Amino acid sequence: MKEFKINKFLKLRLENDKTNIYVKDQLFRQCKFLMINIEPNNASNFDEVTSIDEAEKILDKSLEEKELEEFDIRPEEEFWAHCSNLDAWAKHQYDTRLLHRTLAFPILRALTEAGDQVAKAVFKEEIIKRFESGHPNVVRYLIRGGYIRKYAKKELLEAFLESKEVSILKKLQTFSKTDMEIAEEIDIFYEESHYTVKFDKNKLSGLELRSLNLKQFPIEITGLVSLKKLFLDYNAIRSLPGEIWQLKNLRELSLASNLLETLPSEISSLKSLESLSVNLNKFKVFPEALTELKNLKYLGLAMNQICDIPESIENLRDLRILVLNRNRICRLPETLGNLKSLELLHLGNNKIDFIPESLGKLNSLKELEVQSNYLTILPEFLFKLKNLKRLYISDNNINHFPNLKKKINSLEVFSYDEKK
Repeated sequence: MKEFKINKFLKLRLENDKTNIYVKDQLFRQCKFLMINIEPNNASNFDEVTSIDEAEKILDKSLEEKELEEFDIRPEEEFWAHCSNLDAWAKHQYDTRLLHRTLAFPILRALTEAGDQVAKAVFKEEIIKRFESGHPNVVRYLIRGGYIRKYAKKELLEAFLESKEVSILKKLQTFSKTDMEIAEEIDIFYEESHYTVKFDKNKLSGLELRSLNLKQFPIEITGLVSLKKLFLDYNAIRSLPGEIWQLKNLRELSLASNLLETLPSEISSLKSLESLSVNLNKFKVFPEALTELKNLKYLGLAMNQICDIPESIENLRDLRILVLNRNRICRLPETLGNLKSLELLHLGNNKIDFIPESLGKLNSLKELEVQSNYLTILPEFLFKLKNLKRLYISDNNINHFPNLKKKINSLEVFSYDEKK
């Protein structure tokens, strides 16, 4: 058995041809991999690398996937390599950039719990430093491993937010379903998951207050001027304050399933807004102020009581998705055909009996839903939509369907029910 002592808390032993790490004489874990797969001709790729975790990304594979036998490394050589790595790590004040995250943070936590004062002094600092680096794999590891919530939630809240934002979040705490502090909810906001808050360059950029039975829009939110994403779905909000104009950086706003009947004219000031969902509310009139939001790419107004679409809809030249299912729409404006960027148009479950010829100009349209309306004729303009892939026209009063498949070669889905 060979042994290498790094300090009084940390040592390595070669036992049965395996390198084991000991923390305060207790077996911690076996070393499984080495950072060795850097070819000389690829060395320049690592010039900007600031941590082993970034090098892993360049190598494009997990460091654990490569078997050491492939490199003909004997157990004793591997042992001394591990000793060298951990010794350098310790001499650099346990700088977690020098080891892979799955090794550095667990060892540092174990050393802290074992009473190593150096480790204890740098532990939180290392968590915050690596979290702020923004490296996705490191951030995800720290969150899922509980390092943020258990060891650095308070420090991160203060580090990431301005004092004004901290004050506002404390007020918003009263809207939470539990008495949990907002700090408990610190997390990065990924596309596939919605967390309570999102940070972007030390600014609060995302906030979710869903399903909290809010009766009114929390006015404090209008002070969070760096917000880019705001989710207030599944509440009981009846109106928005005029101060909404202050959220000029807002790109995504979701207020689905509330009790809104109107929107303030000030919402037209949100010029950065790209996505707005007010599905399942109480609108009887299409909020015309929305037609001034010229950067909108998604607009959802489904499941309301809207009867007409304003002619000014044509102002939304960048709109790609328009969702108006389950309203009371009877008439479509000719100007709808000027939305040249439109890719998805959902008009199902309305009272539409005629589709204007101008919609034949929607050359970008890929999906059209007009099922469950009062149509009696299959509109000729459909034959001009060469990019149309999905057409839903069932449950109307159309008696005859020409061979649409042959006329529109791009169609992948054609849902209809021909009358007999």
